[in-house]
Amino acid sequence: MRRIVLKKGDIFECKYGSKKRYFQYIVTDRTCLDGDVIRCFETEYEIGETPELQKIVTDNILIWLQTSIYAGRHFNLWERVGNIPSSDVELPFFRATNDAGAEVEISDKWHIWKPNEEKKLIGFLPKQMRLYPKAGVIHPLSVPEILQSGINDFKVPN
Repeated sequence: MRRIVLKKGDIFECKYGSKKRYFQYIVTDRTCLDGDVIRCFETEYEIGETPELQKIVTDNILIWLQTSIYAGRHFNLWERVGNIPSSDVELPFFRATNDAGAEVEISDKWHIWKPNEEKKLIGFLPKQMRLYPKAGVIHPLSVPEILQSGINDFKVPN
C-alpha cells in the first residue's frame, strides 16, 4: 500500500457492512498524543452511492474523534476520496480526566482544550461541558464501529 501524504481537508470513506460514512481530517493535535482530529459526518450512505464532496462537508457532524489516519489506511479501514479545504472549521473543545481508567465515579481532575492549545484544568466537569467530545486517540479498528453507532463509548468518570 502506498503511503499517503495527509493534507488538512482530506475526506475519507469508511465502510461497515452494507453502509458507509465519511470523515474529514482537520488537524493533528500535538496536545493529545499527536492524534489526528477528524469530524465524522452524520449521513449514512449505501456502498454504491457516491455523494459530491461539497455535500459531504456541509452535512451535520455526527461526532469528533482523534485517531491515527495512517494506521487506519494500513488496516484498509478507509480510503481517501478527495479534499475540501477546512481552514474555516471551528475546532471543538475536547475533554479528558486524569482519572480515566480508574475506578472513580466522579472526577475532579478534568481538563479541556482545543487542539494544539494549552490544556486548562477545570476540576469538576460542569454539565454543559459533558457534551464536549472525549479526548484520547481511538484505535483505528474502533472507528468503523463508532461511525456506525455514532457513540464513543470509551468509559470516563462523570
